[in-house]
Amino acid sequence: MMWIVLTVAVLVCGLLLCCVYVLSNKICSLKRQVRELNEKIGIANCFPEYSRVYLNDAPVGKGRQIRIRCGLYNKASRLIPFMAPGMSVSVFVSNIVEEHFKRHGELLKNELECFLYKDSLWKN
Repeated sequence: MMWIVLTVAVLVCGLLLCCVYVLSNKICSLKRQVRELNEKIGIANCFPEYSRVYLNDAPVGKGRQIRIRCGLYNKASRLIPFMAPGMSVSVFVSNIVEEHFKRHGELLKNELECFLYKDSLWKN
């Protein structure tokens, strides 16, 4: 009698292990498909210019600490893992500031020179 119960228990365990194996393979296959779809339709492919400029994961290196509003940090920290896995918020913010200076650097330089020139006129 005991051997019948043990045989049934072994068969059930074997069946469960087989199901776990099949499900595990199916999960791995689905994860691979999701990863491939993300690569095809991810933000880097939809917005290549945005990705090139702002999601460039160049190391910041030695830098300074800055403060940003909590809400902005929370948004960035939730978006970045989706858009650029492994990238830090500090690299993202650094890329934004760098691009801002590239786009508006000449204007800022002219305003600064105008301010300094005007200030030096009154000192003489």
